[in-house]
Amino acid sequence: MAQIEDTEEHQQFFGYDTFPDVLRSVQVTRPGQMTVNFIVLDTSHPFNHVDVAERCDFGICQIAMRPDGSLYKSPAFIHDYRQYTFTYLRDPFDPLQFERSKRRYERLTDEKYEGWLLHVPGMPLSGTRADTLILDEIGI
Repeated sequence: MAQIEDTEEHQQFFGYDTFPDVLRSVQVTRPGQMTVNFIVLDTSHPFNHVDVAERCDFGICQIAMRPDGSLYKSPAFIHDYRQYTFTYLRDPFDPLQFERSKRRYERLTDEKYEGWLLHVPGMPLSGTRADTLILDEIGI
């Protein structure tokens, strides 16, 4: 673990088989603040920051920092950020992908997004554990 002044940096390497442009994921934690996860891309691959951000499964994940430090925030990111939701955006709907995304939603809402609701377009939300209600409605 590398130490940066007032910051702890944790690096994790993931297998992104379908995304060869991803080098690693870096989590940065500052004392008293929320952990931020950065996906580091291999610049030898041609890519567009909009395309990279918008391939994420949840709106709240659709944000990208360009090399100049400016941010791209998709409309879905802005919506989720303002509404405290995780909007599932994979289309067409794939039950296996949704199950993986749902597990990530559960982990993230346990760790740092407590109370945020899961939203799947076309499915109504109610209560505080919306993920359970959605799963009942779609039969997963």
